[in-house]
Amino acid sequence: MPRVRDLLYRFRPAGGPGSATPAGVPADRERDLAAELEPVFVALAPTLARCREVVEQGRRDADGIRARDALVVERLLAGSSARAAAERAHARDRALAEADSDGARVEADADARAARLRGRLEELLPTYRAQAVASVESLLASAPQHGDAPGGRP
Repeated sequence: MPRVRDLLYRFRPAGGPGSATPAGVPADRERDLAAELEPVFVALAPTLARCREVVEQGRRDADGIRARDALVVERLLAGSSARAAAERAHARDRALAEADSDGARVEADADARAARLRGRLEELLPTYRAQAVASVESLLASAPQHGDAPGGRP
């Protein structure tokens, strides 16, 4: 009966291609590398877990920063809306004041022009009045008297 060692000897790793060697199972390089690196991966597991925690904490921090910044933006927008309304009211008041000033200036110019026209009228009115009276007197003088109606009527 074969011994256990002899059975296991049949499954010993065999070398790669090359010169002839005793028969055996081909070497499993992946398994050998995995077995060799297994302790390294086990030792790195806590570091990998810590990296995941750091990344997750970073995501939470970023979400918090975004939320805080969104509140800041909302406050800024609300403040700027209020300031914009105040600026519009101030601009409207300035425009109305300028319009009042312009209106007062135009009114003063119109009053001055009207005063000049009145003055000119006062200068010319006696002349035109005298001409009108002379024209009426001339017409009355040239008009037929009561009994002298045209057409032979008394």
